[in-house]
Amino acid sequence: MKITQVATSLTPEILEPATGLRPILSPVGEPPLQVFRLVLYVSLPTGGPADRLVLDTASAPPVLSATFQLSDIDIEAPVPAEGLPESNDTIIVTLEVPRQVQRVDLTGIPNGNTLEFYRLDGTVLSGEPTVTVQVQDDAAQMDQDANFIDRRFALRRQNGEALAPGNISRIQLRSFPTGPRLGLAAVDEPLDPIFFWQMPGEIRDGPLGVEASTEFTTALERYLNGLETPLSQDPIQLALVAESDAPCQLNMTNFEITYYLVKASFPIPDGESSPPNKQVLRFQGDRVSAQSISLELPSNAQVLTATLEIAESLRGDRTIPSNGGPNLDAALPEASGIYLSSERWVAKVVTPPQAIEVSGLALGLVAIADQTELRVELQADFQGLPSGRKLAEGLIQPARIGQPDWIRLLFAEPVILPAQPHWILVCAARGAAVWLVQAESNIPTRVLENSEHTSTWVELSIFEDREVLHKFFSPAQTSPVETEASPIILTIDNRTVPSAVLSEPNRQGIRVFQLTDALALHLSNQTSNLIPLSFMATIPGIITVYPPYIEYDLTTDAA
Repeated sequence: MKITQVATSLTPEILEPATGLRPILSPVGEPPLQVFRLVLYVSLPTGGPADRLVLDTASAPPVLSATFQLSDIDIEAPVPAEGLPESNDTIIVTLEVPRQVQRVDLTGIPNGNTLEFYRLDGTVLSGEPTVTVQVQDDAAQMDQDANFIDRRFALRRQNGEALAPGNISRIQLRSFPTGPRLGLAAVDEPLDPIFFWQMPGEIRDGPLGVEASTEFTTALERYLNGLETPLSQDPIQLALVAESDAPCQLNMTNFEITYYLVKASFPIPDGESSPPNKQVLRFQGDRVSAQSISLELPSNAQVLTATLEIAESLRGDRTIPSNGGPNLDAALPEASGIYLSSERWVAKVVTPPQAIEVSGLALGLVAIADQTELRVELQADFQGLPSGRKLAEGLIQPARIGQPDWIRLLFAEPVILPAQPHWILVCAARGAAVWLVQAESNIPTRVLENSEHTSTWVELSIFEDREVLHKFFSPAQTSPVETEASPIILTIDNRTVPSAVLSEPNRQGIRVFQLTDALALHLSNQTSNLIPLSFMATIPGIITVYPPYIEYDLTTDAA
């Protein structure tokens, strides 16, 4: 975000351009320690759940340039003057701070008279006037080199005639930047600024140019780094303070703060006071399942970069790409399938293109009865039918009725399948289910019956264009064939998020997901601050999810 506006008050906070000429006139403290101050309030919107606010020092570092200038002030009648006790020809003028007298406008004093300016010691005038000025056009105008500066002084007419406070209609004064300085402070009262730029002495030689961008950046970074995280304020407010030992003016010629926000934590759970430092997801049972966590971002966030890291503790099995149906992270078809019962076997012939080591398989199934249990066998082929020699077998139990699922069966020991036909055989040991199929496939599915007496197989029917869904697992570390890149699939709005495994020392094996594009697409279509992330594990195990790192801007215009 780019900030170019400020406010001169917090109640109400009305933003205006930071650039421009403003007086430094507000007194702070009591003489002789009194100073003069201008406060500009800076608001940095966060949109809510941010952890840090970071200045964009690489491409757009903060900018602050200005000039301190002299200040001319007119004091209108009644002027701060009183008559000298027991005298009708002398008045004493008392100002808030020492200033240079430029001109005294008079009433009832004839032109041609001379006005005398005296310094004071208490109520005692100096022996001689410091400056004398002839009255012309009802005013005593100082010469440019007169340089009469004081906080308390006396005026007298040279001819000794009467002079009263009522004869003074206006006094024109000038003051110069003195010890000018710039600082930052929290908005708490009283302000306690820490100054990052200052210049000693009184500045008389024209406007004093200030280029304080570097110092401003350092001070601003120090202030922001001192804030508690996560940020509790929205917006973050701070005070830019301009001070001088004498009244003057500040002309801000350039002011800009560009920053981005960082989210590096999970949402705080209900009933807790802080976010978790990690989340552990456990994937168990036969079903290929998904679990969700949530991230939190403002709905108007514009994601600049986003990553998420996980550590995996999973079995080493991986699925083998095949034409046995969609990937395990894809939605399963619900349209059709082949009925599984205890009276018959549904069978599929698979012929590996090369010898493979198989450690398990997954089947696309829908249970249609409670407590369904399915018997699964992997057999070699003999003359176009199962040979009866079981290479692997097991029982699987679809847990959800009416919901399509990939159900795993991991073998006790891996099996070598030569590049020859093999049979996957499934029947219901209890209950009933449907083995899902993908349409328009040229791989048939067969329905077989096995004779208990002769152990021979008889083909009952064949579905020529209905291929039942399966995937083989293979030990990834020993498999000579290509296996899936990752057993963990992360999706946002059903879009798969790309990832890569780190190989650098001390972080080897950490998987990093690149969330930038997926989060941007989500935020472009959603208004909720919570963003669901769905993790699917194709094999059993545990993953540890660490907090995200997200850099983002806010699309709402801010000043």
